[in-house]
Amino acid sequence: MELRGKVVVVTGASAGIGEATAVAFAKRGSKLVLAARRRDRLEALAERIDRAGGTALALPCDVADPEQVRRLPSVIQQAFGPTDVLINNAGIPGGGSFDSLSYEQIDAVVRVNLLAVMYGTRAFLPSMISRGRGHIVNMASLAGRFATPGSAVYTATKHAVVAFSESLNYDTAPDGVLVTSVNPAFIVTEGFPHTNVPSPVLLQVDRVAEAVVKVVRNGIAPEYSIPRWISPFQVFRVLTPPLYVEPDVPWIVIVWNDPINLMSYVTWVFQKLFGYPKVKAEKLMWDVHTKGKAVVASGEKEQCEIHVSALHGYGLWATMQKDR
Repeated sequence: MELRGKVVVVTGASAGIGEATAVAFAKRGSKLVLAARRRDRLEALAERIDRAGGTALALPCDVADPEQVRRLPSVIQQAFGPTDVLINNAGIPGGGSFDSLSYEQIDAVVRVNLLAVMYGTRAFLPSMISRGRGHIVNMASLAGRFATPGSAVYTATKHAVVAFSESLNYDTAPDGVLVTSVNPAFIVTEGFPHTNVPSPVLLQVDRVAEAVVKVVRNGIAPEYSIPRWISPFQVFRVLTPPLYVEPDVPWIVIVWNDPINLMSYVTWVFQKLFGYPKVKAEKLMWDVHTKGKAVVASGEKEQCEIHVSALHGYGLWATMQKDR
């Protein structure tokens, strides 16, 4: 897409990636519409773009409010004409253990990171389809491809944005409208300082902004990850289980029913071998007799192997497996 003269809407434009992306498109001669909640920052950015010879309009807006988002296309239409590019960039962090997050925090992350993307897309898509052209860029994250500990809600929203973008692109590409998720690695912004992240995966916002420009200019869809060397790892993530975290799964010992063994004898073996009180031993014996099997022990693999060998020595039918 030729960027000069195109109307580009950027949400979350008051800082970080959004601000840098707006500046990058303005340098290419695009007309910028800046949407975010912080009016003072939006107006300051619009003035900076205007002073540099560009064109920008500040539209304070809470993108998590569907009523406010619904009004944007008509306001922009009156000022600049129809929207050519929508960049759904607004986002907030949602880190921390899941059980420490309040219901309000969970709701806020889902609304801003996911629902706002859908609201913006829903508002601008019909006009793009009717004109037979347009590009929607949804800012996701590598967290949309690789789950990490301590960020369950944030990761869930970014996975959803990636899937939403890919699915929607299948529907809209035949109508001339592309939908792309951009998945950057760790970025230095106000909300995500990432002071302890190694430099190879630490990105500055200007680099991400240039990637967004590249996506729109070259018509890349439905996905673009940066840095580019991370992309091959996504193949392994799709084709294999999550190998980067192997949970410590215990083994279990199962005793199976064998009519040859008297119930009283089985109870005695459980008491003698495992030191179980009579009540517990009888309960396990009864499970073996009525259900066909019972889990009688669990632990490390080596210990379970010893248990199975001992049970075999007492004439009981026993096996072991991972407790999944």
